[in-house]
Amino acid sequence: MPKIASAVVLSETDRNQLESWVRAQFTPQQVALRSRILLLAADGKQDLEIAGELNVNRHYSALWRKRFQTQGLDGVWEIQPGRVVSPRTMRTRWPP
Repeated sequence: MPKIASAVVLSETDRNQLESWVRAQFTPQQVALRSRILLLAADGKQDLEIAGELNVNRHYSALWRKRFQTQGLDGVWEIQPGRVVSPRTMRTRWPP
């Protein structure tokens, strides 16, 4: 029997904020994706449905569902620093 994910309940202000992040031109793509996940979860979709619709792993949607419940909107905007690829490295590796 499949596990049912816990419901995400959004206030009107939270929903409006997530929708504005999805629409905004300069929102980082990882934040926009997280916002889409949470909006779909609030509409009652399960993690597997969200994963299929957004082409992500179901564990990723479950992670952000849980993180929103513990940290709220502040957790959605949290961006981890990534590795920087130098132009020299790109020239030697790309095109593959």
